[in-house]
Amino acid sequence: MVQQGQLIIKNHNLGLALQNMNKQQEAIECFDKAIAINPNNDNAWNNKGFALHNLQQYNYAILCYDQALYLQITSSRLRNKADSLFQFGKKSEAKQFYQAALEKGSNEKTYIQSQLSQL
Repeated sequence: MVQQGQLIIKNHNLGLALQNMNKQQEAIECFDKAIAINPNNDNAWNNKGFALHNLQQYNYAILCYDQALYLQITSSRLRNKADSLFQFGKKSEAKQFYQAALEKGSNEKTYIQSQLSQL
C-alpha cells in the first residue's frame, strides 16, 4: 500500500506536470487530492492558486495564496498573490504584496518594479 506521503508527492508532481502542459483544471484536481491528504501542504495550495490564476479565477487564486501564506510566507507567494490582486483590480492591495515580496528578498525585483510602476 502506498503511503500518504508518497500519494501527496505523486499528486503534487502530476499537478505540476499538467500545469506545465497548460492543463490547469486537471492540475487543480491533483493539487486538491494532495490537499485532501494533507491540508497543511503549503506547496499544493500555492500551486493550486497559480493554476487558478492561469484560468483567470483570481478571487479563488487569492484564497489559495492566503492559505499557502498562512502556512509559510515566501517572497514568491507574496508576488503570486500580488499578481492575482493586480489582475482582480485590487491595485492598492497588490502594491502592498509586491512591496512585501521585495522586503522578503524576492529575486524578481525587475518584474516587481515593473508591476509597481503600473500602479
